[in-house]
Amino acid sequence: VEELLSNTDLTPAAKDQLNRTLALDPNLWQANVRLAEVSQAVGETAAAIAQYERVLVVQPKSATVHGAVASLYYVNKNSTAARKHYEQALALDPRLGWAANNLAWIHVNEGGDLDTALSLALREHYTPLSAASMLVFVLLYVPCVATLGAIKQEFGAAWAVSELHS
Repeated sequence: VEELLSNTDLTPAAKDQLNRTLALDPNLWQANVRLAEVSQAVGETAAAIAQYERVLVVQPKSATVHGAVASLYYVNKNSTAARKHYEQALALDPRLGWAANNLAWIHVNEGGDLDTALSLALREHYTPLSAASMLVFVLLYVPCVATLGAIKQEFGAAWAVSELHS
């Protein structure tokens, strides 16, 4: 089974082999995930969604699977189901930047709240630590620029430039 799950083959033959494995043990959720990936690769989106939904019955707290099925729902123009699964993925793992970004995209395209969309999109790029770092930088930088401006006005540009090097 390990060899089957680590196989990167995305062909119908791999799909048949996974189906035979699942016939022996339908609760092998890793094989269901792999089958969903293979189904998606061969263009069978509906089958991939069904496989991911089966996985979620056994592994309801898998943020990655919620995100994967949400992406497929969105491709199939079912933004309501996509939104639900992206929200569940983010509730399980708030660090999934790609899920937050995709959910923001849905908010923008579906006429949702733009403030929520912006907040979700920025979540991927700014952590609370990076936001605090930027706040400290701005609080320190702006007075320095103002001081250089005052030095330039009082003593000339040469003094202001020399202050940059000290």
